[in-house]
Amino acid sequence: MSGPGLNKIFLLTVLALAFFPNANATPCTSEDKDYAKSWDNYYAPDEAYEYGLSIQNLVREKNTEGLFSLLEGELSNGPRRKFALSTPFDELFNKEWVKKVLEEDPPCSPVGWRGFMLGNGMIWFGKYDGEWTIVSINGAAEEKVEKPPPIGWRVKGKIIHPQCFSYGEWAEGHYMDIYGEIAKKFHIADHDDFKINTGMYIGREIKSFSPATPSLCLNDNCRDDTMPGKLTLIHFTKRCSNSRQGQAVRERAVWNRIDGVEYEYELLRYYSVDACQKLAPSINAKCIESFFVRVGADGGGTMGPDWHYGIYGLFDLPKYGLGIVPLKFFPNKNHGLNFLSGD
Repeated sequence: MSGPGLNKIFLLTVLALAFFPNANATPCTSEDKDYAKSWDNYYAPDEAYEYGLSIQNLVREKNTEGLFSLLEGELSNGPRRKFALSTPFDELFNKEWVKKVLEEDPPCSPVGWRGFMLGNGMIWFGKYDGEWTIVSINGAAEEKVEKPPPIGWRVKGKIIHPQCFSYGEWAEGHYMDIYGEIAKKFHIADHDDFKINTGMYIGREIKSFSPATPSLCLNDNCRDDTMPGKLTLIHFTKRCSNSRQGQAVRERAVWNRIDGVEYEYELLRYYSVDACQKLAPSINAKCIESFFVRVGADGGGTMGPDWHYGIYGLFDLPKYGLGIVPLKFFPNKNHGLNFLSGD
């Protein structure tokens, strides 16, 4: 990180040293330093404390611009930069949020691999590639959606299941690089681009929409919900919404559990069918409906849900029927919203 964010930290530190003689005496202990050693000293406890203190000072000043100067690009979770900077501080963060962020001293040590937090998780920050940055801001006001999408994607009057979305890593409860496997099968050289701009390859390099046999299976058990031993890029709605699986709606998300793994998706925004068609120009089929979607799975443990954000389209594919086609993926929700709005 460089520029105004880093300069702000230095300025705050200088002011603290000038007005408070003991400002350089942080509460970080020898135990904090020992814990840093266990993480190969990628951070210094005193630095973490001082960075957290600079964040608190900006919150106390109600300085949204200063907060966002402490990160490059967008938050991995939290308000979009454009929305945050155009919203008054008191509308973006309520009094309870401010109280939580300010009521405790900044941390000297991280919460394991998750990084450092303020306000019991209201703000997460960390040191990456040698630079300190804010990662997430939780509990902020959300952008209003002029036309909210429906709860659940309905095809022929029925809500489709989470198993109708492919997104890269999960195959029936097992972690696997599905898109990497499919890229190998169809001799796609640029795996990274394929995993982002998936729709551009469908109908071009990928001319067959039948399930593919993976080159490596976990315990000889790699299967989607209908075809044992196969991995599917496009899920066809007649098969992926198996009535025996069951599903439920919680808040705005459609959810179910299979073999101990929780699957979930939420429609975040409408996407125009014309734009949808352009994301898969070689598919030789019509885009009927399209959404920006949050989808993922939670296999348990401390990692939590593995969310993916992407644009999907409903296409009527000759000889196959209606299928949910993955078109384009984003590193997080904010990057996806920026794409949709043209920012």
